[in-house]
Amino acid sequence: MDNRVRDEAAQWFARLQDGELSPEQTRRFEAWRAEHPSHQYEFDVLQGLWRAADLLPRTRCQVLRQAPAERPRRSAAWRYAVAASVVAGALGLGLFSRLDHPKTFHAQFSTRLGEHRQVTLPDGSLMDLNSRSVVTV
Repeated sequence: MDNRVRDEAAQWFARLQDGELSPEQTRRFEAWRAEHPSHQYEFDVLQGLWRAADLLPRTRCQVLRQAPAERPRRSAAWRYAVAASVVAGALGLGLFSRLDHPKTFHAQFSTRLGEHRQVTLPDGSLMDLNSRSVVTV
């Protein structure tokens, strides 16, 4: 998707949120939306996000606006332990990759705006896709 279209949709959305448009601005907005289906689509995505934000409880929004708590510093021993586990994991994967394995499964799943979908993978696990999702397995 063209980022230019998303940026234009965001600019129009912000203008509409700031207040009423002049008749000339309204005409230009309507012409922009009618120019290509992707314009209306991107504008609808922003409106959907805006409405979804209204569904969040006020206390959750207040928590999200707060600055994150500062994490405590970890010791050098912790860093060495992590590095050692990464090296051990890499060695294990190297040895494991030399074994014969069954064929791998590759697929891509996606949903459109407003679509929800559940996919069963070959191992029997379930994957839920929400609106406007793309996943490669």
